[in-house]
Amino acid sequence: MIQLPIIERELRLSARRAATHWGRVGAGAAAIGLAIWSVYTIAGSPGWGNRAGRATFITLALVATISTVATALRLTSPSIAAEKREGTLGLLFLTHLKPYDVVFGKLAVTMLTTFYRAMAVVPVLAIPMLMGGVTVGDVAQIAGVLMNMVFLAAAAGMLASTLSSNEKSASGLSWLLFLGILGASPAAAALVAWLVGPPAIWIPLLLLSPAAAFFLLLGEGAMGSGFIWVPLATGQLCAWGCLALPCRIVPRLSQDRPATASQQTRNERLRLIVEGDSAARKERRRRMLAVNPVYWLNNRDRLMPWYPWIFLAAMAGLALWATLKLDARLNDHRLVLSACWLIHLVFKTYVSSESAHAFSADRDRGALELLLSTPLTTGEILRGHWLGLKRLFAAPIGLVLAVEFVWIIHALASDTDTPEGGRVIWGCAHAANIIVFLVDLWALAWVSLWQGAKAKNGAEGAWKAQFRLLTLPWIVVMVAALALNLLLDFQSTFPWTVGIWVVISLPLAIVSGRRARAELYTSLRGAALVRAAGERPAPPRWITKAARGLAGMVTGRA
Repeated sequence: MIQLPIIERELRLSARRAATHWGRVGAGAAAIGLAIWSVYTIAGSPGWGNRAGRATFITLALVATISTVATALRLTSPSIAAEKREGTLGLLFLTHLKPYDVVFGKLAVTMLTTFYRAMAVVPVLAIPMLMGGVTVGDVAQIAGVLMNMVFLAAAAGMLASTLSSNEKSASGLSWLLFLGILGASPAAAALVAWLVGPPAIWIPLLLLSPAAAFFLLLGEGAMGSGFIWVPLATGQLCAWGCLALPCRIVPRLSQDRPATASQQTRNERLRLIVEGDSAARKERRRRMLAVNPVYWLNNRDRLMPWYPWIFLAAMAGLALWATLKLDARLNDHRLVLSACWLIHLVFKTYVSSESAHAFSADRDRGALELLLSTPLTTGEILRGHWLGLKRLFAAPIGLVLAVEFVWIIHALASDTDTPEGGRVIWGCAHAANIIVFLVDLWALAWVSLWQGAKAKNGAEGAWKAQFRLLTLPWIVVMVAALALNLLLDFQSTFPWTVGIWVVISLPLAIVSGRRARAELYTSLRGAALVRAAGERPAPPRWITKAARGLAGMVTGRA
């Protein structure tokens, strides 16, 4: 008898997928490229030979952890939620399968893909040992921390998928759970320290966070890495706890029981909070239907517009804390540009996710087919989605741009240490950052809408759009900056890096956005029909041509 049959089946299927193997190759190649770029970025600076190895090691470790954690959350969060939406979860329990068979079977396919990518990065982490500043113990410990974080992220994604009713809410809840686990003990430590608690109390609270392992390994504090087993053990306990809860909850999800009186009361109260009372719902429906039916269909939740404002409030609190506690210089151009770029990145990711999940959710629940069978034209359907995006993001993004403009003017006017030419360069960099941000937002909305209409789920569609418009330009920028450093021996590649980023990002965004918009207007109905018929969409034409050419070369040689 096969033990844990779903795990064996999922592992066999995942091992045969091309994405599993190519993802490992891509992760290793990206790690090697990042290592080369990091070395040559630091090369030539005073004392670079003593710190190049350590700086490269830290860069590789942080980037590898963030990318693999994001991959684990993206792949794990839709697993149980998709089964619930399709109504196939109950069929699994008609067999002799146990709840842990289902949970760990779904976890296995995610962990295999993410584990391969993480293991492809580990040998590259040993390269900085040749430069000095990094030991074999550092590499072994960071590999353990990396695997621990990936396992914790996958477990949080499984719990979020079990608690959510659709893939979109599961994706957001998985990030909230994961970040909540990482930040719970630091928040408690900060509260104790603020209440004038002794360090003997709040320092152990900091060590309970799984993220504390990075600070112990990569930092230069006096504590060293002797306490690294504390955050590792905490991460394991949290991960297994996140997996134990789905094993308890999953059997109940497959049982169609009528709601009790208390559950009906709770559901009604939740609906009052989210959608308002009956009169408010009727008035909002009348007002939105007069504008666009799709606009009303996708914007009935009145709490959704508050989410960007909550994020901005958190950023404002963080900025206030950094100003008061860390004595941050508000006229430092590096700080201004970095902070603005990070906020832009969050909004780009948020817009992409919302756009990709719009058509994906409608397609999965059959609403897209119904919409396309109505007298509504494709243009009216797309206009409804754009109105929803404007309702959600127009005011927060407008406030962000206004604050950025005031901050940039203050930094340029109060910075007396930088010469006139340097301030002109920084002003151009700030302007380029804002222009690319606005163009990327427009392009990401169109590309994500199209990818969400034809991808497997909304998370995959958003990831494809983000990779094309956010990741690819920076790969080109890093290669170009490395080439400038090697071939032309530039002392400062910053102006050239910004220029290359603008030259690459703007045309790519404009061309991709226009093409996705044209595809939506001409091929949206065809994409919906392909998904409704259970067929797989055809691969891009350039992949087909490349495969045919490669097959011809192999056949000719044979």
